[in-house]
Amino acid sequence: MRKNIKQIKDNELLLLALERLKQTTGIYGEIRLGHGHEDARLVLDPLNQKKRQELIVEVKHTATDAAAVQLAAMNKQYILVTAYVNAKQADRFKNMGLQFLDCAGNAYIDTADKFLFIKGNKLETQMQMQPARLFKPGGLQVIFAFLCKPDLIRATYRDVAAKARVALGTVAWVIKDLKRFGYIIEAGKNIRRLVKREALLKTWMTGYEQLLRPKLLRNRYHAENQDWWQNTVIENAVWGGEVAANKMTGYLKPEQITIYADILPDRLIIQHRLRLDPKGEIEWLTPFWDFDYPEKKIALVPPLLVYADLLVRADGRTIETARMVYEQYLTRYFTEN
Repeated sequence: MRKNIKQIKDNELLLLALERLKQTTGIYGEIRLGHGHEDARLVLDPLNQKKRQELIVEVKHTATDAAAVQLAAMNKQYILVTAYVNAKQADRFKNMGLQFLDCAGNAYIDTADKFLFIKGNKLETQMQMQPARLFKPGGLQVIFAFLCKPDLIRATYRDVAAKARVALGTVAWVIKDLKRFGYIIEAGKNIRRLVKREALLKTWMTGYEQLLRPKLLRNRYHAENQDWWQNTVIENAVWGGEVAANKMTGYLKPEQITIYADILPDRLIIQHRLRLDPKGEIEWLTPFWDFDYPEKKIALVPPLLVYADLLVRADGRTIETARMVYEQYLTRYFTEN
């Protein structure tokens, strides 16, 4: 249990540091699973095949000189991600060739096509005392609801909480953080507007993969008939991922079957002879939204979730299909407003 709690806290710190990097430099990074004992991998400019850079991440909530020296001696491709690096430490880490990134926007990055050295930014007292709720699973659920239903930003907190399946108090904290990071502007009393939606989507994507999606998985199954889903009408459940993408674009032949349901119907399991298998191609996840959208009528998850699940799979087939879903279903939501 302790390891899981530490991993969650590490991921929250990583997301906050990446958000600050994006705000101060415009550089976008994504977190990927690390190999072996690595904490994670940081991919800079992930969508640019020519400029993308991958660094091995070492997460330290407090940056000590001893840990820095040890890390600097290991490999130039490492980057230290920590809560805060003061100006003296920044100079020292740079001189020893240790790349770093902190939650105040300080950074040293020296790759094949990037050189960046920022020091002297102070960590907000509020940020030291209160971590951003938008990087917690509940916060990610609220952001998802806002991205899918932008007008929801003007609804009551109680209405938002119901549609995002979170506690009422979570909504207040998330909106406060979204204002702090510049994603919500107020045009008057109780008149809110969601801005920088595309940048918020990128932040949400990393948080969804690292923090929210792992909590949603209920079970995995295997079916002998790989085409069982094609003519199946599901009740009290919706298709996600590759099956939803197939039905939306007609382009992708699903290899992984994703179903979102509070309870997986026994009838579905029995009729198609689904058997429990921890490595099975069928995944059952818990829904984390409760609002209406056009695709609900044909038992599909919201297009944004289709897009996200395809990118989480991250192979050539799903990435190309994700682009199609974005262009056909999502572009209108993320044009600069």
